[in-house]
Amino acid sequence: MDKEILKKVLEQIEQSGSDQLLILAGMFIGVILINLLQAIYTSRIVDKYKNELKKQEVKFSVYNQIQIEKLSLLFEVSHDHKCSASTFVGLSKKSLSDITDLHGYDITYEALSDCYSRNRYIFPKEIKDHIQSDKNILSDFELKISFLITKNEILSCNEDEDQKDRISNLELIESEIGGYNFEKGSLEVMFFCESLKVLIENHFKEWE
Repeated sequence: MDKEILKKVLEQIEQSGSDQLLILAGMFIGVILINLLQAIYTSRIVDKYKNELKKQEVKFSVYNQIQIEKLSLLFEVSHDHKCSASTFVGLSKKSLSDITDLHGYDITYEALSDCYSRNRYIFPKEIKDHIQSDKNILSDFELKISFLITKNEILSCNEDEDQKDRISNLELIESEIGGYNFEKGSLEVMFFCESLKVLIENHFKEWE
């Protein structure tokens, strides 16, 4: 009787051990499948991120290239305009009328204005702020130069024209010019252009 009971107990233990082994094997396979699925999901996420990153890099590279080109152009026209403004340093109001290349200043002013107007969408904020805050310095000096150009044109006109009209126009121009200090104005323009060049240089240094 005792032998039969012992035999049944041993059979139960063997059966229980086999069930436990199957459970452990099932759990092991389940863990492997879960890890495999996670690895596949993670790989897809990483690939997607890499593709997005490549797109952003390409986009950023194109943006940077355009910005470099436009900033380089702005630097050049700023330098040219500074040189044009330097022509007026040390000249008296009377000798200004003897300058034959007043249109040269006009040309560099237009080049600077056009460069900024066309490309301001891509210029850094500090450069746009600089130009916007001090743009009256440029426009005021340009206006006075345009009066000088008109004055010279009137003086060089055929003397057969109505002298009364000529005198009237010249007086009007003189009243518009008033006591404007051209040397001071030219120095302010030169300082504006040089400050702008420094800002552009600093921006390039950030990319080094």
